Amino acid sequence: MAVRYAAPRITARCSGRSAPISIGRLIESEFLVDSQQSVEHASQASEFGYRSAHYIIRLSEKRSLLREWENFTDLKAEIQVRTVLQHAWAAISHKLQYKREGDVPASLRRKLFRLSALFELADDEFVSLRDASGNLTRAISNQLSAGDTRLPLDYLSVGQFMTKSPIVAELSAIAAEIGFDFDEPEDPNLSDSDALSDLIELAGLAEITTLTELESLLADAIRWANEYLQEQFIESGGPAKHSWYVTQEFVCELILIRAKVERLRVGNLLRLGWDRRIAKRVFDVAQTFQPNGA
Repeated sequence: MAVRYAAPRITARCSGRSAPISIGRLIESEFLVDSQQSVEHASQASEFGYRSAHYIIRLSEKRSLLREWENFTDLKAEIQVRTVLQHAWAAISHKLQYKREGDVPASLRRKLFRLSALFELADDEFVSLRDASGNLTRAISNQLSAGDTRLPLDYLSVGQFMTKSPIVAELSAIAAEIGFDFDEPEDPNLSDSDALSDLIELAGLAEITTLTELESLLADAIRWANEYLQEQFIESGGPAKHSWYVTQEFVCELILIRAKVERLRVGNLLRLGWDRRIAKRVFDVAQTFQPNGA
């Protein structure tokens, strides 16, 4: 008895020709692969850009001994590995019901060749974009490690800054000591996965355009951050009322709001998706807060 199981999205949304190779190595390390029956489809003149690696696998001896796998010991499965765009092309060509060049009416052939070429070009460009993004991230990381923050604010630069800045680490430690909760909440609706993007947007609204400016603002805030964050925490109801789940990016947002309160409005926070009640409360605290001795 053989069971066929196709998993065309096994590349986990990775795009590019190296992804199937990496997944293939993972499959070979976890299962016994029947190399005689496994095949790799490559683009041929008679096939419109269809590319896919097909692995016929069965459980390894070690895995077969596990109780949860014992009922599947004698079964085989097929895993199909493609990039997202390879799968998209396979789905399109299947809908059109044309497998070989000779099957296609001459009047449609040129359009199909152009479409196939576009899909392959897009696949290559995604690889190029991914590699360029990786190289840029490493360059930014090296620059920040050397203490150079002369970078424009964008997702890569601010993301690296969040992980490397001792100032951000100190502000986060202050917030944690006050009672802000940095643990991921069980309810995903309470998490703030867009905090980095929101911080960049808020900085732009406050006319902060470089990491140097952001770092200077955060460093200056260290002297009053404890008092200010305590006040924000108390006004939220504190731990007796609820946990206030935050990220280090959101803590920096709170600091930024106070430091640039004269340039910001409650409406700016609402456009970032803040709850109206929370936005008004945070903004009111930022407007009225005065450090001791000020």
